[in-house]
Amino acid sequence: MVDAVDDGCDCGKCFACGGECCKSFCIDICPPKDLDDFEDLKWYLFHKGVNVCLNKDGSWEVDTAIPCMHLDEKNGCRIYSERPPVCRDYTLEECEDEDYAEVFRAPEDIDAYVEKLRKEGKLKPGRIFK
Repeated sequence: MVDAVDDGCDCGKCFACGGECCKSFCIDICPPKDLDDFEDLKWYLFHKGVNVCLNKDGSWEVDTAIPCMHLDEKNGCRIYSERPPVCRDYTLEECEDEDYAEVFRAPEDIDAYVEKLRKEGKLKPGRIFK
């Protein structure tokens, strides 16, 4: 594990989680607007280690369980002092803020969610109503 570096990192808290932010990453995606968009979301879920997540703020993302190639066996960063800005700028607040409204792990989860929207009257043929 890399020794603590005085760069404002509270490394004790950071290492306590086991480097979770280095074991996966998320990509923002456009919210689904119709049934075709929900069908397209299933494509992500056909891939191992991928979840589709609906955040509490209404935004959507794809979460991939692909670890960073620089994460060592003790969950330390092999390139800590040379890590890229996206890693350097990541905060503990961001790390702890993974409280999703929904997590879809399989295509069937999307089907169940679409059915739920239909029953709630939020999904009409072709469009989603908020």
